[in-house]
Amino acid sequence: MKAFSLSPILGWCALALAAALALANNCAADSSVVYRQGPIVLNETSPTTDLDLDQDGVADFRFSVGILAGLPSPGAPSTLTPYLDSFAFNRNDYLLNAEGRIVLKEAGFKFGPSNKAGENWAHRDSEAQAIAYASGNTWPGFSGKPPEAYLGVRFLSNGAVHYGWIRFVVPQTNPPSTFPVIADWAYESRPNTAIRAGERPNKAK
Repeated sequence: MKAFSLSPILGWCALALAAALALANNCAADSSVVYRQGPIVLNETSPTTDLDLDQDGVADFRFSVGILAGLPSPGAPSTLTPYLDSFAFNRNDYLLNAEGRIVLKEAGFKFGPSNKAGENWAHRDSEAQAIAYASGNTWPGFSGKPPEAYLGVRFLSNGAVHYGWIRFVVPQTNPPSTFPVIADWAYESRPNTAIRAGERPNKAK
């Protein structure tokens, strides 16, 4: 009777098991968050950009920068105020406060269907909406070093509602930068699912 060895079979089984575990680990490490890296620089020579969060060929939001010149008082120079504003296409929304102003958040804040009291998702029809105005060398609503702020957005993709964030950073340059840059952005690819400010896809270790 011919001897039969289980070693080759067990060896193949071990390889198959290892491959299955590796595949499972990769799947577990996948994330539904779609992340994009900037920066997109906004300045006097390039004051406007359109952002297509889901890259479907349709712009979701427009961002603009500029400088407002205040009327001078007698014997005093006019004031110059840098600003950052936005326009939502296709009835997309921002997180707004009770007064209808955009609310900037810090890393970790959860953007989703449930909101804090006095905050809601909305936009202004047919007009731009201010994100922030500079006050001296600072931008209110920005914190940290370098100063950063997260804009919460809600937009339609393939007819479904998705939540995302856009991070603005004031570069620490000398002389100081006039405007924030769009550093990066991300959105939750699952409809009606919350995402935390700064959340990125999981990566296999």
